[in-house]
Amino acid sequence: MAAKWTVYLATQENNNDYHHVAHAGDNVSAVSWMKKTSFNSKTHPEHSEASRNFARLLMKENTIVSNCHKPGVTNFVADMLSRDTHLPTNVLKFAILKIFPTQVPDSLQIVDLRKEINLELASLMQLMPRVAASRANIKRSNVGRLLGGSASSKEMVSQILGLMNSAKESGSSCCPLSQKVSDEMNLAREHSPVSELTLLAPPLATYARPFGRTFGTTLD
Repeated sequence: MAAKWTVYLATQENNNDYHHVAHAGDNVSAVSWMKKTSFNSKTHPEHSEASRNFARLLMKENTIVSNCHKPGVTNFVADMLSRDTHLPTNVLKFAILKIFPTQVPDSLQIVDLRKEINLELASLMQLMPRVAASRANIKRSNVGRLLGGSASSKEMVSQILGLMNSAKESGSSCCPLSQKVSDEMNLAREHSPVSELTLLAPPLATYARPFGRTFGTTLD
């Protein structure tokens, strides 16, 4: 669902007749599901409906997707967005832009779920089997753990700026957690999704002509 709506929002960013979206995800199953509409509607009704909704979206928006798996070990921003729910939104955005600037554009925005997303989620939940789910403990990112002890947004921002200053200096940090974040900052510079995804998306003209034939048979 997250991948589907990300693709949809990407198509709304411009007015091209055709769209080519380069997508990378850290969940192997989700990445593979984006290419599949043959789920058994009796045993996996929610999977079947979600995948077919995605296929309909691609056809309606004249969109193709270049899809790949990006291991979570280098996907620090995704970890923060999904795990650090204890941080205020403004602090979370500030931390991401300051600590991992090579992994996100300056135009990064964190917004509330659209009404259409909530409606589709509610619809899919009605299709899901009635199975009691075990409560999962959220594992905070290293950045989230580092900021988790601060009492206010002001203190968190000050801590982030202090981390940035110490990162400019050579040598190791006396705080093991700060050192882990510093190591992640260095690793993030070597794994920029922007440059990696650019390689996924050849010129759109390559795909515009065969689009209808390629995706027109995914659904009845």
